[in-house]
Amino acid sequence: MRKNDLWFVVGTVVILILLAFVIAILVPRSAEAICIDAASVPINWAPNPEPDIAGYKLLRSVNGPAGDYTVVHAGLIANTPDEEDGRIHYVDTGLEYGCVYHYTLQAVDLCNNESPESLPSEIVVPDFVDEEGNTNPATPSAPIVGGN
Repeated sequence: MRKNDLWFVVGTVVILILLAFVIAILVPRSAEAICIDAASVPINWAPNPEPDIAGYKLLRSVNGPAGDYTVVHAGLIANTPDEEDGRIHYVDTGLEYGCVYHYTLQAVDLCNNESPESLPSEIVVPDFVDEEGNTNPATPSAPIVGGN
């Protein structure tokens, strides 16, 4: 094997390894959420299967599913599935009554590469929730199920 052939092989292997780190992050499954009250909306999702996932970015929009999304949690949400159901859980707080929120997820690997955003999931916060968790019948809260 000539010296130039060896450099070509080595260069090709290095490029393939780098590409694996850059594009190997799968899109996370969409989040599932059920509105309990405006103070707390529990959100959960199935973890990505890749072993190098550092955590997740949870993004929220108040401008519809195609609107501008902002990061909900400072830093990454840990890639630590619940021991009982195997899902990752997060509670979003401080939401407003009578609003519709949309959520997407991004997985982030140990090299800080981000996946594309998941399909949006919608949660409707009712106009009213009493102490027993009953919502105003005019705006019922329903569970949403993610799209992936």
